[in-house]
Amino acid sequence: MKKKIITCLLSTTLLIPAVAHAEETKATQNTANASKPTNVSIASQKPGWVQERGYWYYYDKNGNRVTGWLNSGGKWYYLYDYSGIMQTGWTAIKDKNTGVKKWYYFDKNTGALQTGWIKENNHWYYSDNSGVQQTGWLNNGGKWYYLDSFGIMETGRVSINNVYYYFDKNSGAMQTGWIQEYGSWYYYNNNGAQHKGWLYLGGSWYYLDSYSGYMRTGWALIDNKWYQFNNNGVWIG
Repeated sequence: MKKKIITCLLSTTLLIPAVAHAEETKATQNTANASKPTNVSIASQKPGWVQERGYWYYYDKNGNRVTGWLNSGGKWYYLYDYSGIMQTGWTAIKDKNTGVKKWYYFDKNTGALQTGWIKENNHWYYSDNSGVQQTGWLNNGGKWYYLDSFGIMETGRVSINNVYYYFDKNSGAMQTGWIQEYGSWYYYNNNGAQHKGWLYLGGSWYYLDSYSGYMRTGWALIDNKWYQFNNNGVWIG
């Protein structure tokens, strides 16, 4: 009888540490499992605009980065085709239909597409209502402007297709009529083209040099004949 009691006590003594160890191991496993995050994409927790490493991205409701054109809050943005980085400043974007690259300007702070007159590095540019940079002749507000092949607004005396035009040095608007520059007078017709040769205006005759277009005064040899013009350029004999 004593032998049975001793055996039973010994078994109990050995069993208790084993059970305790098993419970401890299970508790440790449960703690480890509880601390392990669920495998959820970080991006999916960031809908909308997100700044990462100094760049702005836009995530859709599924947590995917948006690329290409994006309309957000009523404004247009462009997210680079491969990385999704929001573009700023002048950006060339290829037209998917024609394959032709067109230039657009995005605000350097907000990234929003800009239209109308844009000043960049002391030069003026113009983008139409769709945001495309314009070149060549532009009629805006009833006035004519000329934007060179880089889109820069021209000012002063400019040769276009071998014809001189004059654009206001401040506003860039094309000028007509009499223009004084560098101490000489020039005349620009109603279409803006510089006039050369004889000019009848206001009941008087003038002569604009056939080479440079400046108004002649005093004596001038024209077609092998001498003509005299007063200080206002009017022919007097």
